[in-house]
Amino acid sequence: MSKAVFVTGTSNGLGKALFELLAAENHSLFCIARRFLPEQIELASQSNHDIRLFQADLRDSAQLPTASDMNAFLQDKEISEVVLIHNAAVIEPIGAVGTLDPQQITEAIQVNLTAPILLSNTLFSLQAAETLPVKVLFISSGAAKNLKDGWALYCSTKAGGEMFFNVLAEQVKDQKRISVHNVNPGVMDTEMQKTIRSATDVHFPTLERFVRLKEEGQLAQPHDVARSIIRDYLPA
Repeated sequence: MSKAVFVTGTSNGLGKALFELLAAENHSLFCIARRFLPEQIELASQSNHDIRLFQADLRDSAQLPTASDMNAFLQDKEISEVVLIHNAAVIEPIGAVGTLDPQQITEAIQVNLTAPILLSNTLFSLQAAETLPVKVLFISSGAAKNLKDGWALYCSTKAGGEMFFNVLAEQVKDQKRISVHNVNPGVMDTEMQKTIRSATDVHFPTLERFVRLKEEGQLAQPHDVARSIIRDYLPA
């Protein structure tokens, strides 16, 4: 019996890897992203795959899937578990407080914190969440606990997200069929890392560290991280 997996940010990096590995295991996928890759669209069109590609910009709360959207996806499915993976995130704005772009500040809070809160709230309002096993994964970062000068928005939104999901975990602690996890995937070779390494004209004292990680081949590959997450949190 397959899982029904809702996952954000599937067009690159860890989200893309999760999409490919979970689809290969024939799980039902509800993917939320601004855009989708041609191969994802092709796979979703095949009758032997149960994949919903829900195009939405997480910066706009009005575009997020509703309870009706989620219910329609779950309807008439024989599934073993409902899973929500909050993967999408943005690293920008990078720089000194006082120089940050106000629009980027708003968008970072929306994508990294507000959207996961809203989507989780919607999921837990569903009737399926009252009866089926439920698992929520918030893809966090070491930046949630370790201060990074120049990353005021990324650090604070990831820390805020971890606290929200810690509170949610406390709320459901007596319900054995529900589990909530903050997951630190480590430093990966993704588009976000490219953005970090390109931040050469703003206040970011540890830039050289991230440049060295790439040069020395110390960045984990997204598929390897995705396999570990599936093994540890979503076993068959």
